[in-house]
Amino acid sequence: MPKTTPAPKEQPTKTWDRKDAPRYVRCELSKEQKASLAAWAEELEDIDLLKWLAQRIESGHVLSLKSLPTGYQASLTGDREASGHMGISLIARASTAMRTLYACMYKDEMVLQGVWPASGSLEELDY
Repeated sequence: MPKTTPAPKEQPTKTWDRKDAPRYVRCELSKEQKASLAAWAEELEDIDLLKWLAQRIESGHVLSLKSLPTGYQASLTGDREASGHMGISLIARASTAMRTLYACMYKDEMVLQGVWPASGSLEELDY
């Protein structure tokens, strides 16, 4: 009969800490910025978006794109220290998946210019 491997001991459960709360970038576009985004996106080619996505992923970001009941949402989150945005998420929403990605790129490149001011979600709950 072959030997069996003993079951690994249970790892101690990490208790939730306030500092583990997600942090999100506050970047709501004004009417003028939305018009600028539309014109800017028309000038870009899909390869420009692909290059930006590759650069962000290679620098330690995680991209999530999902369908919502009304439109789409993308979140770009720093997953490693090298990203410069460790634990911070930049969110964009739009009517199509491609527009959502362009909106995320626009916020990162044109509005925030790589600097993501973030707040903890717990801080936003109280007045």
